[in-house]
Amino acid sequence: MMNVKAELRETNFFTRYYCHVCGGCTEKVAILTEVPDGEYEGFRVCERCLEAGDIPAKMCKHADELNEFAEELRKLAPALEVPSRDEYQAAERRYEEKWRAAEAVAE
Repeated sequence: MMNVKAELRETNFFTRYYCHVCGGCTEKVAILTEVPDGEYEGFRVCERCLEAGDIPAKMCKHADELNEFAEELRKLAPALEVPSRDEYQAAERRYEEKWRAAEAVAE
């Protein structure tokens, strides 16, 4: 495999970004470490992984965790029951109505 180079780049706004190395996320930082183009474009390394070092070992550990999680998802998939979209929207409407009523009382 050819080497893939991650570069430092400024971010457009402060938010937390996913770290592909450890599965965590960055803090709200001004500089990101990302692969700028190619097959792995957007691959990101958080500042904590940079600080800790040993990126290859961290990536392998995270890959093992992802494999374990994938197995759990496959077992859960046929058994998981979730509310319908209509039930979700009804719950949102009830929540909004509750807060509108509380705002009206506060005024």
